Amino acid sequence: MTNLDVERGEIVSAGVAVISVISDKNLQVEADVSEVNIGKVSVGNEVSIIFDAFTGEIYGGKVFYIDPGEIIIDGVPTYKASISFSDPVTEKIRSGLTANINIITQRREDVIRMPIYAVKKKNGASFITVKKPDGNEEMRLVNVGLFGKDGNVEIVSGLEVGEEVMVNL
Repeated sequence: MTNLDVERGEIVSAGVAVISVISDKNLQVEADVSEVNIGKVSVGNEVSIIFDAFTGEIYGGKVFYIDPGEIIIDGVPTYKASISFSDPVTEKIRSGLTANINIITQRREDVIRMPIYAVKKKNGASFITVKKPDGNEEMRLVNVGLFGKDGNVEIVSGLEVGEEVMVNL
């Protein structure tokens, strides 16, 4: 038993929770995902979990359930995502700890990526400045893909491996 919300001799109404029970096994993390991001999240997505109480320790997990019904938080529809741990949880992980999570919604390997500040937007299109073999510069149209949390962007087309990109800061 984790919490007893009544005292001996107290009268309680029907349907009121009086005892909370939490297992010390199979703990999970619940996260509220806003409507802006829920379309990217799927059951099976990998998750990295960092607890405020254990700085520098990263735990792995997976999304195993997404509540189909929304809840409103600060006027924004959000959806509860439930995350299980990939490895057995150590004894120091306890119910109620604050967790920061990163849900990995897509991952691509062997791509051309560059800092987002190297890509310029003009009339809704993306351009980069490429140094040509003769030393001149050329503005080139590129198609961008995924944006990384590290400040880089994927270049899907318009640039070849080995070409030199010019950046004006």
